[in-house]
Amino acid sequence: MKIKQFALCTIARQKMGKMNPLDCIKFKEENWVYPFTGNYDDTNWIQEFYVEYFKKFKSGLCDNAFFTPEKYTQTVRSIFNYHFGINTKQPKILDAFCGTGNLTIGYYDDVDAFDINTEFMDICKYKVQKYNDGQKYNVFSHPAFNFDYNTRKFTINKLEKKYECIISNPPFGKYRGWVIDKAVIEFFSEHLEQDGKLIAILPTNFYEKYAKIIDEDFTFYQAYDEVDFEYTGMKARIFVFIKK
Repeated sequence: MKIKQFALCTIARQKMGKMNPLDCIKFKEENWVYPFTGNYDDTNWIQEFYVEYFKKFKSGLCDNAFFTPEKYTQTVRSIFNYHFGINTKQPKILDAFCGTGNLTIGYYDDVDAFDINTEFMDICKYKVQKYNDGQKYNVFSHPAFNFDYNTRKFTINKLEKKYECIISNPPFGKYRGWVIDKAVIEFFSEHLEQDGKLIAILPTNFYEKYAKIIDEDFTFYQAYDEVDFEYTGMKARIFVFIKK
């Protein structure tokens, strides 16, 4: 058994650089072999592997994506449960910029989730199909922003729906060379119903930096413990805002 496992590990590691992340994940689940040599947490191995994959083959990041550590996804779910309870009618939820879906899983029902990165989307859809417990998830591709080179500003592409709750680990800072933060705020504002809750992982100084803009459409509710994206050094916090 050990010889077979060693052989499979060797094959897997030889193939890693040529396979996309979803193929690597499926290889592990078919052969019970963890990619690479890291000490993976069984409950979160897909996310940990994905980070390791990009460290080895793509310098740790893809399109400036900061993948949400599992311990903070649990905090986001706890905050959601505090505001919406577990016995109340399920609100309409949007996981905006869902990436590989680490924030998407674990809600009751009626969850929409989108991203523009197809590689991320494939993993999100895979996780939703594999790990949901009968809930309804709608995972789709959506280009949230356009960039106008004349005005040097981002504009948003609206969805057809508004939501009672948006959860998100959005892009922030410079995106493909241009600051995207104000467009992210506008996107959240356009897609939340009145009194809707925004639960978002944002840079530690985000509210301080953009308070004047945010306060036009939102009421600041609370900022929770600092989030450490261990493999990047990025510091962030989980913020809760209420749509006016």
